[in-house]
Amino acid sequence: MNSESTTIQSYLKLINQEMIKMVRCSMQKYDLTKSQIDVLRILRFSNHPLCQKDIQDLLHVTNPTVTGLLNRLESKGFIRRVNHPFDHRIKTIEMTDLAMEFDHHIQSCIHQVDQTITKGLTHQQIQTLKEILPIILKNIEGGDECASNTTSTSKGI
Repeated sequence: MNSESTTIQSYLKLINQEMIKMVRCSMQKYDLTKSQIDVLRILRFSNHPLCQKDIQDLLHVTNPTVTGLLNRLESKGFIRRVNHPFDHRIKTIEMTDLAMEFDHHIQSCIHQVDQTITKGLTHQQIQTLKEILPIILKNIEGGDECASNTTSTSKGI
């Protein structure tokens, strides 16, 4: 790939595709997809109970997509749906003990991907990258309606 003619967008897309492949390969033996891991991470680091709509919004995916993810995670024993304490029409999503025990595998996979991504970079370059990436994310999340629709439908690219 000619670096002078390659756009930042192209690099980000290729990086995302390679990261998804790495995670898929690492988690394949556990029968988990990257999207399922994303759900578990959201649940793991949430400070409050989440419902399906919360997860949908955080992942920028459709309701049927989240339903499928949650159904598969529930059938594998990683999550359970629990009645909301104040509104029984709402189900909150909780990680099971199995998911909590499995968390170290997920953390190890993420660490491995981070190590691969930053291999050959200096400490200063890694710090700069950590400063730049949130700015880029904020720039594209705060775009107009057309840009945000494009972002949400192409999340898996």
